[in-house]
Amino acid sequence: MANQHTFAIGIDLGTSNCAMAYIDLRNPDSGSHIFEIPQYETLDRIARHSMLPSFAYYTQPGELLERGPSSEAADKVVGVFARSVASNRPERVVHSAKSWLCHMGIDREAGILPWQSDALDQHDKLSPIEASALFLGYLRRVWNETMARDNDDYRFDNQQIIITVPASFDQDAQRLTLEAAYLAGFPRTVRLLEEPQAAFHAWLEQHPDSEALQKAVGAQKSNRPYRALVCDIGGGTTDMSLFSITFSEDQQPKIERTAVSEHILLGGDNVDITIAQLMENRISSEQKAPASYRFWQSLINRCRELKEQALADTGREDAEFKVAVAEPGASLFTETRQAVISRSEILEIVNEGFFPRCEISDRPRAPEGGLREAGLPYAHDPAVTHYIADFLSNRLPVDVVLFNGGTLTPLHLRDRLIDQIAHWQEGQRPSVLENSELYFSVARGAAHFGREIALGEFRLITAGASHGYYLQINPEQDKEATYLVCILPLGTDIESPVRVRKLDLHLLVNQPVEFKAHSTVKRTKDHTGQLIKHNEQEFTPLPPLQTIARLDARAYKLRSPTIPVDIETRLNALGLLQVYLVSATKAIASSQHWKLEFNIRAGAPKERTVRATAPLPEDIREKAFKLLESRFDLSLIKQLEKITRSRKNKWSPGWLREFWKPLSETVARRKQGEEYEAAWLNAAGFFLRPGYGVALDDFRMDQFWAVYDLGLDYPSVKSVREQWYVMWRRVSGGLDSSRQTILYRDVKELLTSHIKAAVEAFRMAASFEYLSSGEKRELFCILMEGVQHKRPKLRGPYLWSLGRLLGRVPLYAGEQAVMSPELVEQCFTTMKEWDWREPGMEYTSTLFALACRKTARRELDVSQDLRNAVADKMRHAGAREELVRQVIQFIPLENEDYKVIYGESLPVGLAIREFS
Repeated sequence: MANQHTFAIGIDLGTSNCAMAYIDLRNPDSGSHIFEIPQYETLDRIARHSMLPSFAYYTQPGELLERGPSSEAADKVVGVFARSVASNRPERVVHSAKSWLCHMGIDREAGILPWQSDALDQHDKLSPIEASALFLGYLRRVWNETMARDNDDYRFDNQQIIITVPASFDQDAQRLTLEAAYLAGFPRTVRLLEEPQAAFHAWLEQHPDSEALQKAVGAQKSNRPYRALVCDIGGGTTDMSLFSITFSEDQQPKIERTAVSEHILLGGDNVDITIAQLMENRISSEQKAPASYRFWQSLINRCRELKEQALADTGREDAEFKVAVAEPGASLFTETRQAVISRSEILEIVNEGFFPRCEISDRPRAPEGGLREAGLPYAHDPAVTHYIADFLSNRLPVDVVLFNGGTLTPLHLRDRLIDQIAHWQEGQRPSVLENSELYFSVARGAAHFGREIALGEFRLITAGASHGYYLQINPEQDKEATYLVCILPLGTDIESPVRVRKLDLHLLVNQPVEFKAHSTVKRTKDHTGQLIKHNEQEFTPLPPLQTIARLDARAYKLRSPTIPVDIETRLNALGLLQVYLVSATKAIASSQHWKLEFNIRAGAPKERTVRATAPLPEDIREKAFKLLESRFDLSLIKQLEKITRSRKNKWSPGWLREFWKPLSETVARRKQGEEYEAAWLNAAGFFLRPGYGVALDDFRMDQFWAVYDLGLDYPSVKSVREQWYVMWRRVSGGLDSSRQTILYRDVKELLTSHIKAAVEAFRMAASFEYLSSGEKRELFCILMEGVQHKRPKLRGPYLWSLGRLLGRVPLYAGEQAVMSPELVEQCFTTMKEWDWREPGMEYTSTLFALACRKTARRELDVSQDLRNAVADKMRHAGAREELVRQVIQFIPLENEDYKVIYGESLPVGLAIREFS
């Protein structure tokens, strides 16, 4: 059949730059071409560039002087101009979208970019998926306007399209990349390719004769396959892959990708930040400490430009470079701060900080005190050579190396790495596959890979699963340990189904089920169905896999709510993991299967880990359920304490969710009486608090939202209304942003009235961390208005709510929920002259302990001057010394701290982890 595509297009979606290459399939041997991308250089000049910087600038009204290179409205300018203004207007520039896309510590569907910017409304910000889609969509549009202007057959959607991703990207990040592509209008036929493979494809395109590869690896015969290392260090990631090369009798090469590195957020961005830290220290010692996060972002961008200039410069090592950054002031003028650094100092930082000499036994530094800037969890150890040593420790010798990525542009860095590998191999120096296009080879190789697919030719490189995949189980015989079962071994061939049998898995039908998933790049010898004891060194957690097995129990005459199932797994042609639960009983056809889907929202910071706990003993369950199905009153919790013979703060999350089961079936019975409704609301919030943390809580909260739809049966009763607000406050972490917004808008008029009945409504609203920044500022103003007009003894609820709203450490929403330090300063300015020891003012010290807590995150922390002033005031007010210490020094969070933030005890066994 004739090829339906005219072009094969390869896209390198980079952290710092994007590139696009193509091959004309009508003349497939003509080679790849770099697509010159039209983009703004200045706001009145458009030019073509071979790269599209991965920066997007939010324009202001009247800035653009002519229609841009893309027909879409240019409220955002991407590329060269956006990068050029990042130093002066960082609060309006999106960058590092690729790094955010693979950051499991945040909600990647939430609008958080530009990070910590107050210059934009919340609804105008982009999620990491949307930011990636912005760059991809731009490439798609400029292709159509350049290449397909006169011929629809040349339109982007009609071509074979390949997008590259780091080999270390797990299934979660790969799926999100595809989601971004679909959002950008890409056809569903788009495919992903590992970046090191793409770089190797580009070299093979330039050297089609097998003799070149034979010569490169050393043409002598060997009793083992030759090993090729591809080392790709870009702006945001260090990505390594190992390839096995063998030659057949006719000397044709067989190339197989055999290993990939773990995901390492380490690249040119880290170098920029390190230089910026040095320059900041010099500025601070010579003048005064930079006050704003905006200044810091400007400094990083200036240092990026300086680094590129210094590393490209072949002049004297003592040549000096000046960095000058303007700090906005209150007047019409700005203050410019500057410092000087020499080229030799920059080389020292790069060579000894990022590429130091080391031994093959050296390993990356343990994860404590690592670089954490702009919310991204960069690698804890900046030494690239430590990660290479870790990757190659059991894989030497390496015969040949292919370098790629903009960070390795300086020749001396590539030579330094070759010297290092030779040292590890006792002087055996690997040869180098020359790559003269470190910025473009990935895009060229992707186009070459697309050519192979489009023409149905033999693929030069083969690769199985880059990761092994596992599901977590807890065998009955060992309840203290966590075990994983291998459902897809590392290296499994594409489209090769794998079935896991004999695990005695039973699936609960017509109810949601969830499996915790893990991946590894280290375990090469595991087999399907193998049980392995979990350890954090080898396995990386993934978002949970979920499904609902819908089945007509009556039609199949099921005697049990569960059915036996097997697990079937495969990697599809796109390289995406597909996991199914398949019926394993004769009573139900084996064609019945249910797909397990990744829940990517479960990767957001609100996730907590809960160890499996013993179920309710049968005698307790029977008595408790009978009570919960009765017409109880507000003494319910005390009665349950008697039944369970334990205090309520000792009930495990598992017990609490079991109590919710019978209560959920009585949701429509609340009309039995006002006292019963108040007790029902109180119990529901207590059993489901904090709305997350236990498997299937997302499902429970979807179910629970029916309570809102039904409304109150006794809305005029004060105790019922109060319990309504308390209930939603307790479960607020399980409510998404749209539901929190609905509840907030319901009570906004009540809040502005400042009447006594609004107390619990204030506490509820202040607990809604997913509200937009605009709504939070609105709530802040309402609280500040109230606290200033109330007598001291009536200020307590306002102070509590302000502490929750302004806290530096969110409970579940992640760092993007933290409000601007400027609001904390405004709050302190209002209250600093008040007597914090007066009755009703006791919570003021706690408010500022939360609002000024030192986090070691520069974009979140208030200024040092403000922290000092707050600490002095707290001491004068007689605050506990442990509260004061949280303000003046960084102290890791403990579970007891969350009790203060949350307002009551969290369920026992709910293990808190720091956001990362």
